Amino acid sequence: MMPIRMAVTGSRVSPPLIGSIMILGKEKCISRINKTLEKF
Repeated sequence: MMPIRMAVTGSRVSPPLIGSIMILGKEKCISRINKTLEKF
C-alpha cells in the first residue's frame, strides 16, 4: 500500500489512504498513479 499512498498523496505519512482517494476522486488518483509509473 505504501507505493500507492506515495503516488496518490505524495507523502509517506498521510491520512487514511481510502479517505484520501475518496476526497481526491478516482480520476485524479489514477492520473497521479500513472504519472508515478511513467517515472519508472
